[in-house]
Amino acid sequence: MTAMGVYVGTVGMSMWASDDGGETWARLYGRGLYGESRVFSLTSQPANGSSVLAGTDQGIYRWYGREQRWEHLPSQMDSTQTW
Repeated sequence: MTAMGVYVGTVGMSMWASDDGGETWARLYGRGLYGESRVFSLTSQPANGSSVLAGTDQGIYRWYGREQRWEHLPSQMDSTQTW
């Protein structure tokens, strides 16, 4: 997924992304984010390439689009739902 992609967080179906304005979708899980994740909030970081931050039911995760992977960002929010 590129920096210009469309990202959607769901409750129970993890993250989805589209590079073509929503014509096709790919589910972004299994690369550091579990498949039944509840994603409550999203924000992008345009200055950081295709990085997206997701607030989930298990803390905060960062999507690295170039590497196609999620990274958990350890914080005090890990035990709470992050909206």
